[in-house]
Amino acid sequence: MAGKSNNSPILEQYTQTKNKRLTMENSVQHFCPHLGLKSDPTTNFSFPSKGNVCFHAKGHPTPQLYFQRTTCLTDQHLNCPIFSSPPGVRLPANIIEPKEKTGNNPKIILWAILTPILISGIFLINANRLQLFNQIDRMFVPAWKNTQQALPLTLPPSPTLEVVPSLTVAPTVTFTATITATATSEPTQTLIPSLTLTSTRAPAVFELGTPIGKQGKFIIIRVLEGESIGQFAGRYNTTEEAIRTINYKLPSVLYPDWLVVVPLDLSDTTGLPSFQPIQVTTDGITLLELAQLLNMEAEEISRYNNMGPGHLLQQGEWILIPRYE
Repeated sequence: MAGKSNNSPILEQYTQTKNKRLTMENSVQHFCPHLGLKSDPTTNFSFPSKGNVCFHAKGHPTPQLYFQRTTCLTDQHLNCPIFSSPPGVRLPANIIEPKEKTGNNPKIILWAILTPILISGIFLINANRLQLFNQIDRMFVPAWKNTQQALPLTLPPSPTLEVVPSLTVAPTVTFTATITATATSEPTQTLIPSLTLTSTRAPAVFELGTPIGKQGKFIIIRVLEGESIGQFAGRYNTTEEAIRTINYKLPSVLYPDWLVVVPLDLSDTTGLPSFQPIQVTTDGITLLELAQLLNMEAEEISRYNNMGPGHLLQQGEWILIPRYE
């Protein structure tokens, strides 16, 4: 019988028990004497169980539970196809209880290993993407720690256009005074004083804190330590919602040196775009040329800044660029 050398004490115990069972009267023996537990051949479950095995068959297989109930544990065990056969024969496959698959499923083990690796990889990828987005945001959106929020607009001077950035008015006023003294012995004396006045007037420059626009006016403010949107709304007779609506990418918390566009005496911003303030850093460019560089209509910029398309921009001047994104 297979496995006999490894289980010799159990088999010896089984042989002794079997001989005792075979000597009993048939009226008392109601179950197969070859049926026993894997660890104790002298004992068996009195009900169908996977713990019962056939010590008469090769390999000590477990009979099917149905076969145990109808044959092994009844008087019908005498009709078992191997009951009268020599020990060590094979039990027919159709009456052997299928063995439960033991061991770990390789696919389950593989997924158990890969799952934490995949989760860690996704976490790292998202962390790298967040860091990349922050770098891009710092590159293209001005940071609150910078002293200037808007990106400076640097343009090369036009070699064919010579612009005199100041307007000089030089009126000349001449006063002529004549003093005449008459005496019989004095000659006539004539005094002619001359007075010349010269005045110079520079064109207006839209600086921070200067109202911009014509009908609806706006003002650009650089935030100081401790200032808030609510303070600006009360100071310029508007609302916090209106200020947030017309500012392009306004953060939820204001930081010092941030530039804020505030509508003056205006709460309804329906139809208005959001604005981004830009400071001109080069002389000698018109509003029309700026609009062409920004791929915009000059009328859009002119409308909200109260400037004509031919307005000559000066270095240090602030203008509002409408954004419809």
